[in-house]
Amino acid sequence: MKTMDEMDERTILEKILDSLPFEVFVKDRESRYVYVNRFILENDGLSEEEIIGKRDVDIYPVEFSQMFEATDREVIERGKTLKFSERNIDGSILYIQKKPFKNSEGEIMGVLGYTPDISEEFKENLDLKREISKYKGIFEKATIGIAIYDTPTFTAKSFNNAFTEMLGRSAEELLTLPWEAYSHPDEVQENHDYMDKLIKGTITGFQMEKRYIRSDNSIIWVHMTITKYEDEENKNSHLVMVSDITERKKAEEEVLFMASHDRLTGVHNRMAFENYLFTLDKDKKYPISIIIIDVNGLKLINDAMGHAEGDNSLKKLSAVIKRVTDYKEGIGRVGGDEFMIALPETDSLKTMEIMERIKKELEKEEGLISVAMGYATKTDDKQSITDIIQIADSEMYQDKRLNGWENIIELIDKIIKRVEDVYPSEAKYKKIMTELAEKISDALGYSEKTREDLLSAVKYWDIGKVRAAGCLTGEDSYYYSNNLISETDYHESGYYILRHIPGFEDTACIVRNQDKVLTGQEPLSYPELSKVLGIIKRFAEIMYLEELPVEQALNTLEKNVGGNSYNKELFIKLKDIMKNVYGKHN
Repeated sequence: MKTMDEMDERTILEKILDSLPFEVFVKDRESRYVYVNRFILENDGLSEEEIIGKRDVDIYPVEFSQMFEATDREVIERGKTLKFSERNIDGSILYIQKKPFKNSEGEIMGVLGYTPDISEEFKENLDLKREISKYKGIFEKATIGIAIYDTPTFTAKSFNNAFTEMLGRSAEELLTLPWEAYSHPDEVQENHDYMDKLIKGTITGFQMEKRYIRSDNSIIWVHMTITKYEDEENKNSHLVMVSDITERKKAEEEVLFMASHDRLTGVHNRMAFENYLFTLDKDKKYPISIIIIDVNGLKLINDAMGHAEGDNSLKKLSAVIKRVTDYKEGIGRVGGDEFMIALPETDSLKTMEIMERIKKELEKEEGLISVAMGYATKTDDKQSITDIIQIADSEMYQDKRLNGWENIIELIDKIIKRVEDVYPSEAKYKKIMTELAEKISDALGYSEKTREDLLSAVKYWDIGKVRAAGCLTGEDSYYYSNNLISETDYHESGYYILRHIPGFEDTACIVRNQDKVLTGQEPLSYPELSKVLGIIKRFAEIMYLEELPVEQALNTLEKNVGGNSYNKELFIKLKDIMKNVYGKHN
């Protein structure tokens, strides 16, 4: 004989299922049996060959097989667990539970069910009801809520302490109010449907999950079991047993929320948003307007300030959208930097008003956020909702094309402002560097393009310092505050920030190589404008940070950079220009 350790998991599972005193089965999507336990085979007098691969219609009378397969379809189509009780072929009462049978990817492959024979269980319950008056102590001390209700009036006749505490109702309320008065309206109809069947005798009991409303208007979720009940004192009554499942329901709701919402912003994710949008379209909630919003320069924000700053921008945008729109369920984050808003029964004029309000609210927000927006409106079912999305998307990109450059410049200027707030000394001499760069451009006969590149490099030469401690939010600040950041690191960071911005490619290269003016590297390894930037920046640092007069600053500068053979000729050209320009500031 094999020991438990020698059996594989499948064998152990089969033995467990075969030992259960009730039916367990699995069907595929076509209601064909793919597994049954030994109880079914012995109870129905069938072999595996007679049932595996067959449908109920091939095995059982039509009045039962139709009901069995109808409930299979309902479970597969709705994707939800189904619980009910019916009389079996042999007259016994079956409590039947069916649930979707899913694969590892969550796809519904069929139905998993079990059908314990509860005729004896009901008989035992009836015996217990006849003796309940003798066991008041047990009744009162039970941890589940128990009550006896008058079936015609739906009011409670007796109950234990757990029942009153659970429902949060006084004894007077329970004795005078029908259960509908303190039941959540969403479950009242389902409860009534079951009670109608109980009264008619088509079922002897049922179970359901429902909510009760307490006196303080708080909600409690319960698992409720109801069965017919009669004794000498209670005729035409039913027994109610409830257990608190509020915490379980909260956990389930949280899981469902996370499955349908963006974790960062709390708005719908793409799948949930599209489901909402297509439902609006199906229900013809015309006019349906769609707004598409794209965050300008999110990659730039992430590169320059760290992902915490980018995340903060996304959260601020979603908060603004929630404040402005009336349809909170119609907001979705559909991409890394893209949001969509679905507005039912909203025309173009109203939609443009909403977009304008979003822009004004964003202007009030501190931070680096700016957006491009576009919209389109579907007015009838002749238009495809997919086409409307494409039109809105095109409008958004048109806005980005028209205003994108201005928005990027504004964003970069905000980043530089943060650097200057942290390093105020640099802001003091950057103005003089700009004036000198203009004079050098004129004196050396630079083209308009070269002049613009130099002025741009002067303005943004220190943008890489935004990655240093004090400028960042979030975890990146720890790295930069606990590591020595060299000047080369600043310039390299500046290069990576600027190089992905259209039109800033040359500026990025100038900024990256500015420090090499001090290193003695080969003259052809970097552009002339990097040399010019490195020289005038170092001159400004010497004169204003070290507070030296012009002549002494130039002498110090000449020792630092003028001695390198490949800088000497350029330095001679710049020396007189710097002296003429900066002499008046000394």
